Amino acid sequence: MKRKIALVLSGGGALGAYEIGAIKALEEIGYRFDIVTGTSIGAINGAFVCSGMINEATKLWLDITANKVMKNGISISKKVVFNNRYGYSVKDFTTWAGLYFKNGLAVDISPFKNLVKEAVDIEKIKSSAIKFGIVTTKLPTFNRVNILVNDLSKDKIIPFLHASSACTPVFPIEVIDGVKYVDGFYNDNMPIDLAFEYGADEVIAIDVHFFSLNHQHKAFLHYQNVTYISPLVSLGSMLDFEQESIRQNLKRGYRDVMKHYHKMKGFLFTFRGEFPCYGFFRRIIGEFPADADKIMEIIFKDTYYHRMSDEELFIRTLELVALQNNIDDDMPIYTYDEFVKLINKQRQSINLKINKNNKTLVSKAFTKIKQKTMTAVESTLKDKYLKFFIENYINSPLLINQK
Repeated sequence: MKRKIALVLSGGGALGAYEIGAIKALEEIGYRFDIVTGTSIGAINGAFVCSGMINEATKLWLDITANKVMKNGISISKKVVFNNRYGYSVKDFTTWAGLYFKNGLAVDISPFKNLVKEAVDIEKIKSSAIKFGIVTTKLPTFNRVNILVNDLSKDKIIPFLHASSACTPVFPIEVIDGVKYVDGFYNDNMPIDLAFEYGADEVIAIDVHFFSLNHQHKAFLHYQNVTYISPLVSLGSMLDFEQESIRQNLKRGYRDVMKHYHKMKGFLFTFRGEFPCYGFFRRIIGEFPADADKIMEIIFKDTYYHRMSDEELFIRTLELVALQNNIDDDMPIYTYDEFVKLINKQRQSINLKINKNNKTLVSKAFTKIKQKTMTAVESTLKDKYLKFFIENYINSPLLINQK
């Protein structure tokens, strides 16, 4: 009997671009789905999966803008709040705010509704063999409502997609047959349970971490029939519809799936080529015989892995060194030598800043305090381990070229 495979897509507004990248990778690997469940943007992305239109969905995401989501649209993110990265004027903000309050604490999403109406193929969804379920929330009780889209009449499919994604108090409440609905995330932002309810034997869940970097449905992470795909980095704001962010998150979703299935290398960063990692696990055991278990906990933290090869242990440690040195550019695909050069360049830059600060008495006093603090920090096991790695695999030219 054929095993039924389900795809579960979480909510998260503009972060949904990550899901499309992930789905494209899954399809390239060869996955086809019998069941799809989703909440909010996961419901809308799920409609494209069920209708076999992922290429069309990709084109839509690569063309999306804030103005195509809401009237007088602006993207809202840290980039805008702290440095106005996208060059909005005061008038842009006041116009947006005026419409928001005029509409009763909701933006006007008529552009988005028109976009969805034109892009989603109702006929293909109705004729699809994929069982398609979405989650919304009913007002005023805030009760969860599960909708089997296949059973809806054609004229109700798009309204219920909007009901699942009515992210109040940003997007407006959706009213269907006199009943008010808001976003399904109020109840379940990633409906894994619904996929199993529909008969799934295996689930691939894509979580964009809309709320935080914490998991929903933690219990399912321990179930062998659930594959959990999620980013190791924050994807940004659910209201950042600028193409710079959209395209980055499409790449992250694609790469994270490819990494999970060992088609690419890396965890937070992406790598190609070879690494001087032969016997790396045994070397850790040799250098830290009494603390090897704790070293493994340090390496495995936040990776969702249960086992690693020598190469995976090495690469994750390399990433921890980069993070320690404030390197966060996860867009390039690095070789080992390129990444080592980047780390050393950053370390030199940090040392130059420290030396520059030492020129004043105040800075010297501050540096002494900092050095005492760093001495205490370096005594921790993580810093001892990373120091060992830097000395042997970052500073040593012999080991850099070792196969």
